[in-house]
Amino acid sequence: MDQEIIIGSGLRWLTTQAGVSEPQCEIYQLNKELDRVRIDASRYCRSHGVNVEESTERQGFNAGFFDEGDWLSWEVDVEVGGTYIASYRIASVDGGAFELSTESQLLSKVESLPKTDGWQSWVTIQEQVEIEAGTKALIVSVKSGGWNLAWIELKRSSNLSLRAPPTGYVRAAGKHIVDPDGRPLRFRGMGIGNWMLQEPYMMLAEPAVAQWQMFEQLADLIGEENLATYRKEWLDNFFTLEDVQAIKQAGFNSIRVPLHYNLFTLPIEKEPVVEKDTWIQDGFDRLDQVIQWCTAEEIYAIPVLHAAPGGQGTDSKISDYDSSKPSLWEDEENVRKTIALWQRLAERYANATWVAGYDLLNEPNWQFETANTLSTNTFKFLNVPTWNFHESTNTNGCTDKYNLPLRSFYEQAIVAIRKVDRNHAIYIEGNCWGNNHNGLWPLEDDNVVLSFHRYWIDNTLESLQEYIDFRDKYNIPLWMGESGENDNNWYKTAVKLLEVNQIPWHWWTIKKLQSTSSSFSIYPPRGYEALLDHWKNDNSTKPDPDFSFQVMLQVSKSTRLENAFPNHQTMKSLTGRSTNCTSAVSIAVQSRTRIEAEDACSVSNATNEITEDIGGGLNVFWLESSGWLTYKINVAKSGTYQARYRVASLGGGGAFQVELNQVGGTKAGSPQSPPITGSWQNFTTIEETVQLPQGEYELVIRALAGGWNLNWVELAPVI
Repeated sequence: MDQEIIIGSGLRWLTTQAGVSEPQCEIYQLNKELDRVRIDASRYCRSHGVNVEESTERQGFNAGFFDEGDWLSWEVDVEVGGTYIASYRIASVDGGAFELSTESQLLSKVESLPKTDGWQSWVTIQEQVEIEAGTKALIVSVKSGGWNLAWIELKRSSNLSLRAPPTGYVRAAGKHIVDPDGRPLRFRGMGIGNWMLQEPYMMLAEPAVAQWQMFEQLADLIGEENLATYRKEWLDNFFTLEDVQAIKQAGFNSIRVPLHYNLFTLPIEKEPVVEKDTWIQDGFDRLDQVIQWCTAEEIYAIPVLHAAPGGQGTDSKISDYDSSKPSLWEDEENVRKTIALWQRLAERYANATWVAGYDLLNEPNWQFETANTLSTNTFKFLNVPTWNFHESTNTNGCTDKYNLPLRSFYEQAIVAIRKVDRNHAIYIEGNCWGNNHNGLWPLEDDNVVLSFHRYWIDNTLESLQEYIDFRDKYNIPLWMGESGENDNNWYKTAVKLLEVNQIPWHWWTIKKLQSTSSSFSIYPPRGYEALLDHWKNDNSTKPDPDFSFQVMLQVSKSTRLENAFPNHQTMKSLTGRSTNCTSAVSIAVQSRTRIEAEDACSVSNATNEITEDIGGGLNVFWLESSGWLTYKINVAKSGTYQARYRVASLGGGGAFQVELNQVGGTKAGSPQSPPITGSWQNFTTIEETVQLPQGEYELVIRALAGGWNLNWVELAPVI
């Protein structure tokens, strides 16, 4: 009989009865019973230019010594095609890059591996891939060397089709944030940084470290009255309805709105009566306007207190903290006023369905666990004992073990909010710029979300594991509330990692002066350089006050969307789209061509969700009777085309029309009505014929009535 002899690197030699030896590869199985498989990199089937060495990883060996052009492969048998999470265990001194493919299908391009500072210092990176069923070679092709590979794990993606009872509001439901209809809501959001709180680094206005200090510098040049005029002009121009529309068109579905308390109430030092709050209408009116815009455009808004009374951390640029005055944590009046402000806001927006909740404190960063940190009054007010603190070693609270004052603040704020609003989710940020959640969980409220922030960190599974563990242990949703200040490649890999791990996200920020890391870049007038030079170099000769005032008014006007420069590639790195289709790469239509619904270059009143349809990935859904998806196509030959639409509808009643944007909106076909399929995820295919001219233009799928899902469109010339 035939005998099988297994030798190194996953290659078997099959010795037949006739004595002929033939190479056979070890086959890794992915079937209905085994939804994941870990592939030992050192047991490759075939390779070019690859070596194996002893490893500190558990299997004992890793593949490595990679150079550009090297490759290695393994045999896999995939019984169920669809969406898989691919995890790679890598170590790198110099970074690196590779592609994952089969013989017939490019699965992924990993364009920038993190540097782990050692050939045996291991991290895990992840991404989502679509794999067709069948037995095939899984191939890693090295595009840039300088790294080692220990293993690859393929895990079938769990479907997020959880439905919670509809409440009419965004809320927490177990480990998910759900929309008003109870469907999982995947925030892809943008923050409005630098609007109500001008951060000096965004204004290029160092050495000022906080808004209050920058305003003092400015008042010294133009006077207090002109400063007030400038700030009003800034607030009027920086964020408008057009910004909301541009954010939505770029593929974002939500906006995080940072608030400065001093637009809503007086600081405690200026209150005429202690324990009484003077409310300032301007801040409420401006937030009302933003929420009205978001409601009209059907995009969610999440207010966040970016600068709390007194300042919630020693990082002055983000909290407007002034060390000469008591912080939030050093005066009970600051704490009381902050909670009163949140209660007033919650009462105002208790029934606002496009408000997706309240982010109570942006990036607290305060060392609580040292004997001299908190005043006795604040300890008493927060019901925190003044004894038995361990001494933390980080002044921004990164090593605090208990965070008792922060937890007590949250508990009291939640109680106050729930007296007037039981509808909305509440987002909880940790100490240490949002990331130290020690001692904060569990909370008694069942409509809370754990929020963390993400800056200057490798995009590896290890960097998220702490929060994933919190999610699993306490059955709470996660929200990555803020990230950015990096390059587009980092953005792209960060979004991929978050979405693979089912974590909604918001980015920072919409506009900055002369920056490519924001969605839009502001270019101030030339005269602004004279003011910056005066501040930075402490020149004794002041610029002319009238000149300085006019320059600052021009700066405020330069922030309007029509004057700002869109960083299309930055937005595309986050959502795959930009604010329009002008810069989008066209989809070639020559033979039968499938266009995935989520690949639109322009979107209105529609959003994505993970699909249960064959092939996995995403589908687009409409809840309203308006909106569109736009695709830039390049048709090789004019003529009649068969158009096939992959649709689903729970109750029917939906409708859409295909149009061509060449000179105007030319109708290419007839109105289509998706049939009742019995489920939002039970897809069927409908079809029609359309007339397509030759050339490059935009194909628009315009919704005439909501209540249906679209997974893909296929175009094929009729022969």
